[in-house]
Amino acid sequence: MGEADIGLERKRTYDHVIPRAHKGRHVTIPACRPCNATKGKTGLPEFMTSEYFSSIRKKRKPNQWSLRDLWLVMALAAVEQARSNAQAWPVDARDSD
Repeated sequence: MGEADIGLERKRTYDHVIPRAHKGRHVTIPACRPCNATKGKTGLPEFMTSEYFSSIRKKRKPNQWSLRDLWLVMALAAVEQARSNAQAWPVDARDSD
């Protein structure tokens, strides 16, 4: 997950950091097909604590994103989703002062 350069041996996919099943749609990151399929509808924090993710990270590919950067991407995705959702929220009369 978060492979910066997957290479030709694996088909690149783009993973929605916040799954579309959870109304995520704006922030995607490159991911190999096995990681993307395994993550599925799971959120990035849950996936990052899974046994599968742990086993993949132990292989230490040189093109993996750092855990810090993956958490920053998750934070960005959460902010973007909140911004998107805020546009659909009704305006509170108390906010119009």
